[in-house]
Amino acid sequence: LLTEKCDQTCVMCSQPPKNKDYLHWDLYKKAIDFIPNGSLIGITGGEPTLYKKELLDFLIYAIQKNSSLYFHVLTNGQHFNSSDIEKLKQLNKNVVWAVPLYGATSEIHDLIVGKPGAFRRLENNFIYLLSSNSKVELRSCVLKQNYTDLINLSRYISINFQWVQNWAIMQLEPIGFSI
Repeated sequence: LLTEKCDQTCVMCSQPPKNKDYLHWDLYKKAIDFIPNGSLIGITGGEPTLYKKELLDFLIYAIQKNSSLYFHVLTNGQHFNSSDIEKLKQLNKNVVWAVPLYGATSEIHDLIVGKPGAFRRLENNFIYLLSSNSKVELRSCVLKQNYTDLINLSRYISINFQWVQNWAIMQLEPIGFSI
């Protein structure tokens, strides 16, 4: 858990945003020496890419230090841009970016994440992940706001995201905003 800050307010968030960070990069770098080879490390928030430069630099450092490590990073995908492609290429064998997609349209997705324009930005940012051969896991929660759109969402994904590693369809946790 890098941060509890987030730039979205998803209707079902199990961990509503707080103004709290855990940015102990030097300690995380030291910990790499103690992690067994082949380990999978989960990184989450809030939104870890609010600290994108530090996160990408840490991931590159960790993989250079131990190329057998793997990372699963939960992110809303809102903060990537073209200048990240080279760093993302260095990570594409060891990092899976787990990115939520809640609807086949901006109306549904933006409503669920509480951020106008999030869907369009996400569509654009997927280009950078694709261009870098990044591994992506799409994540969708089934909600009253999107359950009638699941067929459209599955079509949208099958047409536009054939390159993603997998699509996780998830249920809610009965805590946070979802209660």
